[in-house]
Amino acid sequence: MNIEPYHKRLDPRPLRHLVYFCITLIAGLLIGNIAAVMMLWYLVGDVSILPDILASPETYAGARTALLLTQTIISFIGFVLFPLLFLRQRYQSDLGTLVFPIPNSRVWLITFLLLMASLPLMEYLVQWNNELIFPTWASGFETWAKAKEEELMKLTLYLTDFDHPGQYLIGVLAIAILPAIGEEITFRGILQPQVSGLTGSIHAGIWITALLFSAFHLQFFGFFPRLLIGVLLGYMYVYSRSLLIPILGHFLNNFLGVTFTYLTDIPVNDDRSYLTGPSPYFAALSLTLILLLLHRLYLLDRKLNPSP
Repeated sequence: MNIEPYHKRLDPRPLRHLVYFCITLIAGLLIGNIAAVMMLWYLVGDVSILPDILASPETYAGARTALLLTQTIISFIGFVLFPLLFLRQRYQSDLGTLVFPIPNSRVWLITFLLLMASLPLMEYLVQWNNELIFPTWASGFETWAKAKEEELMKLTLYLTDFDHPGQYLIGVLAIAILPAIGEEITFRGILQPQVSGLTGSIHAGIWITALLFSAFHLQFFGFFPRLLIGVLLGYMYVYSRSLLIPILGHFLNNFLGVTFTYLTDIPVNDDRSYLTGPSPYFAALSLTLILLLLHRLYLLDRKLNPSP
């Protein structure tokens, strides 16, 4: 079946394909983790200390590079290789269907401006999300969320404390390049049209997929900023007609964070106490600009690709 243009078409058999894709994704992540553990075993030579390395990597020499390589393996197998195999098997399609045709220069410009315009709102949401107070009945979830946040934050800060330029380049591959490609293929390229098919709405598909995208990262205190990123990437995909646009947006978001940390030694994912945060007025202006630019991207899509 030819699914061109896949970015907008509602999947005609969404539930069946969604089930198949979930099985494929789980299998890919499982095999990716097995391959990563085998590589760690090969590097350290003693499988019995693997749990200790994962729990306290800072106590083992070379653990940072090893963990970055394991993340690279998991991202490639779980989010790139297996989703592409799914596309080929279920849709008789490939990555070219998702990325071509190449958007013109105006589309690239508008999407770049969208990313820049979203920064004040993103920073405001980060600050608001970090300071969110839970009701008493949700105290159990709050305790779990904070513990998970601290665990992932500790690992993130360790992985991005690069020792040398070569390690930084491995970090860019593991944290910026492969997640941008793999997660966009998985969430925007495959899941979004399936969810749109289930709901009968492209907009519902974008928002629900963004919710799944944010929840997947298991960081509630970054949930709402990541939700906004997911929504923007979803609309960029639909209105640009190319997965290259959200891949680039995702890459820039991660790459700038990794590079900022490397050049300044300021952990970009901490509580951001060094930031004053924009005022609500700047956040409102940011939201207004986002809506205007999205509307402009929509009009440009209608002009360049008129409905028959």
